[in-house]
Amino acid sequence: MVSSSMPKSEAAPKKKFMRQKWCTVFVVLGIVMVMSLSMGIIWAVVRPKRPIVAIEMGYIKNGSIINETQLRTNLMFGIRFYNPNKKATTYFDSMEFYNHFSTGITNVGHQIESFSQPPLTVTRVNCSFVVVFRPLFGNIRMTRYINNGQFGVKISIKGKIRFGRGKWKSKPQPVGVYCQPRKVRLTMSYETTSCSVDL
Repeated sequence: MVSSSMPKSEAAPKKKFMRQKWCTVFVVLGIVMVMSLSMGIIWAVVRPKRPIVAIEMGYIKNGSIINETQLRTNLMFGIRFYNPNKKATTYFDSMEFYNHFSTGITNVGHQIESFSQPPLTVTRVNCSFVVVFRPLFGNIRMTRYINNGQFGVKISIKGKIRFGRGKWKSKPQPVGVYCQPRKVRLTMSYETTSCSVDL
């Protein structure tokens, strides 16, 4: 009678291999759980808050009229970032500015260098756009807008943010800043416009 059982010399190594395999799986899962738990504890201790952003200043500079229906100019803005956290430092990376007009045109401003904010500090950033204003209706001359002295603009900012305390830093996550419609005037204006921050 032929036996179908595996010889002991072959069964022992297989059991040992399976035991090592399961040990490795449990070790990896344990490491992941410990790291997740430690990150959760750190996050709960730090309790990072969203930064507070506002446009403090905006105006039009060096404008020139093209064919009486377009205005090519520089938009200048001063934006304030405030870190309301008492313990966490905020790190901003790859910040890019956009402006949007009622005509549906979007212009991209320059990227600013990465910067960090210690707890309870304010950082002011200046940005500029080279834009061409066009009336909503083609038969309206640009001089009419200029005589009115202001243009409606929306500003948004996209980039990445991290929070840190001591040697610990969170992973970079996308951040979007969306500001209320801003009236940009031909003269410097210090009217503050609030912005919302999405993480």
